[in-house]
Amino acid sequence: MIPSTQKKSLYVMCYSTPCLYGQLKTHKSDMPIRLLITCYTSPAFLLSRFLVNWFQRRTNFIAPHSIQKSTQLANEIKGMRFTPDCHLISFYVSSMFTNIPIGKAVDAMYKILVKLGVNLDTTDEFEELILLCAEQNICKFDGKMFKFPGDLPVGGPMSSLIAKVLMDRLEHWVLRRWSSFGNVILWYQYVDDIFCIWQGSYSYLDRFQKVLHSFDSNLQFTMEISGCQIHYLNLSP
Repeated sequence: MIPSTQKKSLYVMCYSTPCLYGQLKTHKSDMPIRLLITCYTSPAFLLSRFLVNWFQRRTNFIAPHSIQKSTQLANEIKGMRFTPDCHLISFYVSSMFTNIPIGKAVDAMYKILVKLGVNLDTTDEFEELILLCAEQNICKFDGKMFKFPGDLPVGGPMSSLIAKVLMDRLEHWVLRRWSSFGNVILWYQYVDDIFCIWQGSYSYLDRFQKVLHSFDSNLQFTMEISGCQIHYLNLSP
């Protein structure tokens, strides 16, 4: 899948252990810190970026429930009207990147490629390479070496795509299972934050959260319940 003329360009000649730093989540009221890694110094950085670009070109993958910025969400819900029994809900995936089930995510990517008719040998090679790159999750901070407990370093070139594919699979799975109840009116996801308009009782909402948790034991969801107003991505609908 990698052209022979391009292989040498994927070598990182002056590599070093990626550094760890923190970034404030300003859209959260308590502004917690998200841990990020400067992965551009990793030996697998260029190969990882190549794999992401290759997958996007082959699949044109777009997660239907994913939003890129707060203004997009504002435009989506502008002018909408809801019944009095609707509630604004936000779900948060706790430590999502370091808990992403990498095998399940790559399996979803594999199935997307196969469904589009990509050659199986090429798809197998893609799977092997992306799993190899996902192992590179070592970093350093304050002169000490660390290894993330999960497989996706935040800030890695593959992390965003793999997380989007996994979250898309989760959303497709849970919304299809819950579609007969008709409680989920709207569902939007930004990285590890989910905005939902829920119609119905809180008892059913608790059951829905349990279904979310049943998708994979590594992924845990916290939930904020509001009436007609909620703080999400610096917006208050």
